Amino acid sequence: MAIAIGLVIDDAVVITENIARHLRLHDDRLQAIRAAVQELIWPVTTSTLTTVVVFLPLGLCRASWGSSLRRWRTTLTVAVLVSLVLALTIIPLLASSS
Repeated sequence: MAIAIGLVIDDAVVITENIARHLRLHDDRLQAIRAAVQELIWPVTTSTLTTVVVFLPLGLCRASWGSSLRRWRTTLTVAVLVSLVLALTIIPLLASSS
């Protein structure tokens, strides 16, 4: 679960830091936020999907511990994908409102 917490926070931190950097570079707030998110949308998305693809086979084990890994895999996958969606939607929205 420590891996999941780190991965969930990672997307939000990367997007937030890039928005802060672009806000220092641009005068227009909305243009800065849009540029920051567009710059990182593919790297963050592929990073998250890579994590999902790496952990996806864990639930396919036939051993007795495969069922517990299946639950863990599902939890990790859902948490990381929700984190991606929130990082790409809610964080820019919050940055534009302040």
